[in-house]
Amino acid sequence: MIEYKKIFCENELKELIHLGAEISWGFTESEATLPYHTLMTILESGGVIFGAFLEGKIIGYSISTIALKEKYSLYLYMLGVSKHHTSKGIGQQLFLKNEQFAIDKKMNSIYWSFNPLDPSAANLYLHKLNAIIKKPIFYNMYGIDDNGLPTDRFLAVLEVSPNIKKRPINNLFPENFQIDSSLINSLSQFNLNNHNNIAIEFPFSLNNIDMKEFILKFRVLFDKYLKKFIIVDFLRLKNEKKCYYLLKKI
Repeated sequence: MIEYKKIFCENELKELIHLGAEISWGFTESEATLPYHTLMTILESGGVIFGAFLEGKIIGYSISTIALKEKYSLYLYMLGVSKHHTSKGIGQQLFLKNEQFAIDKKMNSIYWSFNPLDPSAANLYLHKLNAIIKKPIFYNMYGIDDNGLPTDRFLAVLEVSPNIKKRPINNLFPENFQIDSSLINSLSQFNLNNHNNIAIEFPFSLNNIDMKEFILKFRVLFDKYLKKFIIVDFLRLKNEKKCYYLLKKI
């Protein structure tokens, strides 16, 4: 059974550092690894670190700091799961620990960034956890990765309160959304001004795609949309091999 708990002690923090180097997120080991003193600073300044343990060994973790947005919020700085234990719901459970922490501390929201080109992350954060995107793309947040690509990120936000009811998870395409396929079809002529609810089709697989060209196209399209819309969901329809970012007009 996987145990989830707060991390305080030195040996567990050092295990976390080693796991972070293993996960790496496409960076070098030195770039992906947080120093021990940084983790202690986060804890001493009011942040929280959760770990997921299997038979006493750390297999996932989250690191969150205190942030001041409109009001005090929790900023989920990092969340990682061992490559041997992905797709088991561990990331979701770690997030829920942070959500409960924020509620207990009477915070209003949680903020975090994620790779908009990662459909698994988008599906987890936007679809399963009810976050939304209100801000423009954060260009090249962590510099150039090992593949020579910019590390663009979406900044997600989740309003937290014990009184907020989360929408039910529905894996059906909503009837009142119009599809914009211009990300995958260069011939698409879609007028965003004529619609209030739009589904931007996203490739089901990014294999065999020129990523530099795709990132530029993604930037242009979402920079245009996020002036008038917010992102409210990400659907991954496995049977149909289709993915969509769902947007609503502000």
